[in-house]
Amino acid sequence: GADAALLPARDDGWRERVHRIDDHVTCVSCGVVPDARQLLRALQRLASDYRRTWGTRMPVGLIAARLSEFVHSATLRASTRPFGAAFLIAGYDDDDGTFKVFRTDPAGFFDEVQSTTTIAAPTNARRTLDDGYRRDLGADDAAGLVVQALARSRGADADALRPTDIEVARVHKRRDDTVVATILRVDEIADIIASLDPAALAPMTDDQPRDDDDDHGHHGDGVTADGDAAPEEEEDDEEDEEDEDEADD
Repeated sequence: GADAALLPARDDGWRERVHRIDDHVTCVSCGVVPDARQLLRALQRLASDYRRTWGTRMPVGLIAARLSEFVHSATLRASTRPFGAAFLIAGYDDDDGTFKVFRTDPAGFFDEVQSTTTIAAPTNARRTLDDGYRRDLGADDAAGLVVQALARSRGADADALRPTDIEVARVHKRRDDTVVATILRVDEIADIIASLDPAALAPMTDDQPRDDDDDHGHHGDGVTADGDAAPEEEEDDEEDEEDEDEADD
């Protein structure tokens, strides 16, 4: 009926981790699959109800906030088990005309990021995104960067990487300004793999530059979440201790 028309069209094939929430937003789940599927269905209903009530698409940040509130509520009751799933939610906001990405965790925390991985992602994947991400990346280049990050996280080369092992979601704006959220088909992923330089799919070596902090994404101002504040504070503490020693002398 009318409600069914508001839900995103079903994609061909079954996918375990990558899904569409609405026509303008997709998500990637990590963790317990049944928990993630339950939360996904709740998000799809939420976005559908919002569109029907307000006549517009639900803002991406509001979707992440409502998901986090629901997940956090499960941690407050002794009679319920917390949801064991984390999400990356990406979409387009009509309010300010920008694409946004949010990250949530099973505790109910969420934040906005630019390029990120889930907490369990290998360091190689995070480093690839950190090094390759630019705000002006096109949809095709961004998809290629994601495939490259996934390949390096598996330690695979171009010959060993199979399109069926990768799931990719993409939100982009067409030439007519129509926003489309899609799940890439296996043949599209295969084309991306074929277009990449095999050297770009090789695992990173230890002698390559790396970011040693534990952050898992870039925030809006381009500064990492943890930044380099901790080492500077330690140096200040050492200077204070030296001053105290001199005063004692």
